[in-house]
Amino acid sequence: MLRGVVSFTKFRLPIALGFVAIAITIAILTPEPDRSLRSAQCFHDFLHIPGFAAVAAALFWAFPNRRGSPRKRKLRRLLLLSAIAIGLGVFVELMQQALGGVADPVDVMHDVAGVTASLLVAISLWSTMRTTARVALRVGALVVSLGFLPPTLLAWGEEQRAKRAFPILADFRDARELERFEWRDAVPSAIGGDSESDGLPEPGLSLLLLAAQYPGFTLRYFPRDWSAYARLVIECDDPDAFPLDVSVRIDDMAHDESFGDRYNKNFTLQPGRNSIEIPLDDVARAPRTRRLDLSKVRTVIVFAHDLQSPRKLTLRSIRLSE
Repeated sequence: MLRGVVSFTKFRLPIALGFVAIAITIAILTPEPDRSLRSAQCFHDFLHIPGFAAVAAALFWAFPNRRGSPRKRKLRRLLLLSAIAIGLGVFVELMQQALGGVADPVDVMHDVAGVTASLLVAISLWSTMRTTARVALRVGALVVSLGFLPPTLLAWGEEQRAKRAFPILADFRDARELERFEWRDAVPSAIGGDSESDGLPEPGLSLLLLAAQYPGFTLRYFPRDWSAYARLVIECDDPDAFPLDVSVRIDDMAHDESFGDRYNKNFTLQPGRNSIEIPLDDVARAPRTRRLDLSKVRTVIVFAHDLQSPRKLTLRSIRLSE
């Protein structure tokens, strides 16, 4: 029995470093999550925490402190190994960028959290550590780890709200809807309430389009299957006294990023209330060499052209109709 333990300890270093090499390779080669689901993106980021906690733990196990070493020496060794683990996290991001991906500093932040959690647990295992300190360190490790989970839960909750509201894609009665959008050279400023129930102004989002080449917004997170509907309807107000030209772009998951592989159409908004109605059959037939897949719609982009001065736009609702 003792001989087996000695033999296992003898191979501690290659076993641990082999685990680290495999973990780093997996981190580099793992494909990006489904970009249509914000919860999947958030959870993918969160998984860096347990992943790099394991990498740090493997390094701590590979290079243990000697028994009886002073606390300062043990702590220096752990901090050095922690820095190496974080450096491996940076290496992963750089390799992903080299392979055509994106080097995401948020991922490195999650790596740091995972390494920190592992460091706290490692310190709590010191035999000289008091029980209260041991418990506090382990609770701290748990807080550091789970403290990054709420974005995933919030994103999942918002996705469930979007499914319940479908075929309404946004009606701006709830500020959480803004998580479904991305803004480009545009500043969202206000959401009204339900005038029938709370006396507030009619629901709507005030949007300031800045002087820029293509100011506007992207609706990115919503239920993807539009195949059972006939029209996309965008209701909005042009509060100025003169028209505003905007374009609407719609693409699907198979979009190859070329102009001819998506729906694009220009519309002129008149002063006052406007209703843009887009037949989804036109959307499906828009690509030059194929049909756009209405069961896998990816984004809706609305933008103005070459604004020389800021313009205001009030969005009232974005919905599908039969």
